[in-house]
Amino acid sequence: MRDVKHIPLDQRRSHFRNLAALAGKDAHIADAEKGALAYIAAKWGLSDRDIAESNTNPNAIDVIVPDTRELCFQQLYDLVEMMIIDEVMKRDEKALCQALAGKLGFPPEAVDRIAHGIADGNRQGVEEQTIQARLRKALGVAS
Repeated sequence: MRDVKHIPLDQRRSHFRNLAALAGKDAHIADAEKGALAYIAAKWGLSDRDIAESNTNPNAIDVIVPDTRELCFQQLYDLVEMMIIDEVMKRDEKALCQALAGKLGFPPEAVDRIAHGIADGNRQGVEEQTIQARLRKALGVAS
C-alpha cells in the first residue's frame, strides 16, 4: 500500500471520522479505542484540529470513497479492527460497519470475514501484514 499521507486530506479525514463514529457508537469510547484512534490519526498524518473536528462535529466531513479497491479494503479493515478492539462485536457497531462496507464496495458479509480473519490471525500469532494479505485474497482485492 502506498504511503497514506499521499492520500488526499479529505479522504483521510473522512476515514478518521468513520472510525471515531464507530468508536463512539455505544456512547463510550474505551481506552483501547482511544489508543487506536490516536495511532491512526498519527499514521494518517492528521492534525489535532482534524481530530477535534471529527469529535465535535462528526457529520461535518462527508464520507468519501477512496479511488482504489486497495484503499477501500484498508478502510474497511481499520473499521472492523476498531469494532472488535474491545473484543466485543456490538450489533449497532456491526450494522455501521456493514453499511460502510457497502459504500466501500464490499458485501455486508465482508465484515464478519474480516473480523474472523483478524481474530484467527491474532490467536495464531500471525503478523498484521499476513492477516491482511490473506483477507485481500479471500475478498478478491489485488495487492
